[in-house]
Amino acid sequence: MSGKIIVDKTAAAAMESAPDKASVNKADGFDQAPAAGYKWKDNGDGTSTLVKIPKLFTGHNITLRGDVSLNFFINTAAIENYNPSVPAKVVFTYDGTRTAEVDFADATPVSDGVIMATIQVPAAFMAHKIQAVVYYDGAAQAETDEYSIQQYAETLIADPAAYGIPAAKVNAVKTLMKEMLNYGAKAQTVFAGQVKEQAAYDDLTEKYGYHMASVTDADIQAAIDAAPQNEGKTATDLSTVKPEANATFYTASVVFLSESTLKIVFKVPGGSTITGYDGSQKNTYYWVQEEDIAAAQLDTLQEFTVGDATFYYSALDYAKVVLKNGNAAAQDLVSALYLYNQAANGYFGANA
Repeated sequence: MSGKIIVDKTAAAAMESAPDKASVNKADGFDQAPAAGYKWKDNGDGTSTLVKIPKLFTGHNITLRGDVSLNFFINTAAIENYNPSVPAKVVFTYDGTRTAEVDFADATPVSDGVIMATIQVPAAFMAHKIQAVVYYDGAAQAETDEYSIQQYAETLIADPAAYGIPAAKVNAVKTLMKEMLNYGAKAQTVFAGQVKEQAAYDDLTEKYGYHMASVTDADIQAAIDAAPQNEGKTATDLSTVKPEANATFYTASVVFLSESTLKIVFKVPGGSTITGYDGSQKNTYYWVQEEDIAAAQLDTLQEFTVGDATFYYSALDYAKVVLKNGNAAAQDLVSALYLYNQAANGYFGANA
């Protein structure tokens, strides 16, 4: 072999600018390190070609469900000799010890070789970096990733057009992202005792001119009444709900650290039961719940049935109770929940 081969960024740039015309080859016996981000691909004929190493993690987005879903896009072509029949998974870690796993077989196919793996992130952890590690045939891949809900939201706020947001929706999506972050910040405050690694939220007032609005009971009730999906329905006074003669309403709650689950609990005397009820029960407590309530559905009157009783209640009805009876931090949290719901309606549509 004769001549001088320089395998550096210049060669890489030439390959990228004219991939159908420019290539860099070498004899397998010729010792030449590839440029950073490239590797030699064996041609099987005693030569190798310089090729770009594809990125394993190619992007992120979010989905607003009960928790905020953070989606990681993974390019399986970046895994050497990838075979879909070989076990592969991505392991997510945050807040020190909180983990979740997604098998590639359960991930969502997006395009040729690209899949979307999703982790549900409770509101109190929106500012936390989620670490992602891919395991293929039991071995961790060298390239890892980390990203947060807050990073995505702030990037979207800074340049909505880059995400394909039409001009008519720009203000609405900026408001939604700000209210989502504000809700996350309030949740982290309320649940500080359950958050091992406190993550610092940037000051929303300083960055966006955002101020926490003064939310009233009347504001929340007006939102519930205005929701098109609630037409013909009214919230039930839970104290009047009698699944059967000996059962009484005990409490209602929104489980903020588990998919915004709306939970209604009833109590019966010791030794009693609710006839025909086969749902959740512990000792003398019976409950029904609606899980994974999306941001735009927090004002929706959910229908529940326990025993002989059918009734309606929404997550925002619970917010009204906390606004009257909760401490200042809890009141801020449910106020933020209301504002988040209204911003979601503003972006997705009132009957989303």
